[in-house]
Amino acid sequence: MAVSTKAPTVERLDHWTLVSTDIERSKQFYTQVLGAEDRDRGQRRGGPPAVRMADITIDFFEPNADQPKQAPGGEGQHHAYVIRYEDFDTWRERFSS
Repeated sequence: MAVSTKAPTVERLDHWTLVSTDIERSKQFYTQVLGAEDRDRGQRRGGPPAVRMADITIDFFEPNADQPKQAPGGEGQHHAYVIRYEDFDTWRERFSS
């Protein structure tokens, strides 16, 4: 794929999601094996169960009708990048090339 515009800077990776049939076991792996911190958002803030590792939040979701099983790159699993607002149109042009 040839892209004619230069890529603007991606400021940082904000978060990514992971579909898991056993969220507690997944959280244990990330916290006990990989050293991530459990991210307890509490009832006031809401949000899915999550851990924090290397300055990135990893959100865990159970399979559902939209995401019936673990499928990397499937519906519901994603990586979220932070870009500058003024670079938005340039990114759109790159993705549509």
